[in-house]
Amino acid sequence: FAQLGDRFGYVTGAVFAGYNKNFIVIVLTRLFLVAGYLFHVAVDYGKPRYWSCLGEVTAAGPPILGAWPLAHLSLNVGHGAAGRTEACATSRAVAELMDHGQPQLDMEGLIYRG
Repeated sequence: FAQLGDRFGYVTGAVFAGYNKNFIVIVLTRLFLVAGYLFHVAVDYGKPRYWSCLGEVTAAGPPILGAWPLAHLSLNVGHGAAGRTEACATSRAVAELMDHGQPQLDMEGLIYRG
């Protein structure tokens, strides 16, 4: 859940459905119930705006981090549903890789090997 200017946004999570951007009505219904329980009248539930996208997610789960074969491009992608949880740590690790080559985070299995 997050306040986005004068709007209130929340995420249902990642769904592995190929290139399908259709909404799963039961998931949205449950999300409205939870938001209503948590936030009561703070949100206008009568005017929802749905949005869906295709996000980069690795099949095995862990993100892909580090240098890409193109010059001056580093990766921090593929987090999937855990992206908000992992984003700060992986961003710091990629910055440390770019700065001095040795992050504090154990990078085993996370580095792009092309």
